[in-house]
Amino acid sequence: MEKFSKIKPKNEFDDNKDKVLYKDNHFEIVQFEDWSILKERDAVVCIPYLIETNQIILRYEYVPTFKYVDGRDYHLTLVCGGIEQGETPD
Repeated sequence: MEKFSKIKPKNEFDDNKDKVLYKDNHFEIVQFEDWSILKERDAVVCIPYLIETNQIILRYEYVPTFKYVDGRDYHLTLVCGGIEQGETPD
């Protein structure tokens, strides 16, 4: 992990002094600043690459869940989303 990131590894599910709003065997919701943050295991992300223009699209934004983990206010993130029931990919 040190080779790719400066984030210090830690057990994100260690008991600490977070105000727990909800907890079960799969995830936990905690209070952080004015936000409710879902704490869950890591996930996989695919980064779309625009071959024609040799680009990827990133955003520089405030993400409370990331600040909760590493203390930094702003992060580079990928544009993402999902398809809700009744929606089409278009």
